[in-house]
Amino acid sequence: NRFGTVYTIEGSESIAGIAMQTFASLGLKKIRSNIGPFDIVLPSILNKLDTIDFAFMDGNHRKEPTLKYFDLILNKCNDNAVIVIDDIYWSSEMNEAWNEIIIHSKVSFSLDFYSFGVILLNNRFSGNYKVISSKYKL
Repeated sequence: NRFGTVYTIEGSESIAGIAMQTFASLGLKKIRSNIGPFDIVLPSILNKLDTIDFAFMDGNHRKEPTLKYFDLILNKCNDNAVIVIDDIYWSSEMNEAWNEIIIHSKVSFSLDFYSFGVILLNNRFSGNYKVISSKYKL
C-alpha cells in the first residue's frame, strides 16, 4: 500500500546493499533496511511501530527462535494482519514451529503452500487448516 513502509532485516551488510540497490532500481522508496541479528534488530523495529498489517518471516530456521519472532510480531499485528512464514518444511524444527503457530488462539485461518505458510488473523475467517497438495510445490 502506498502508505506503508517495508522494514527488512538482513544479517549480511553486502546482501543488504544488493537488496537496497535492487529496491532503488525499481523506484521503491519506502523501504528501511536494517542490518544485524534478528534477536536485536526485530525488537528494535517493533518498538517503533504502532501496528503491523503484513509480515514475511524468513530467517532463523529453528523452532524456538521462529516461535519467539512470531510472538513478537503477533503482538504488534492489527486484527486484519497477514503473516507469511517461509520454509515451513525446511527442517523438522520449522515444521514443529509451523504446527504450533497454526493452532495459536489468534490464528483464525492458515494456508500451507508447502514451501511457505500463510496465517490470517481476521476473525471473519474461520475454518480448518488447509494443505495445498505437495505436488504443487512452489
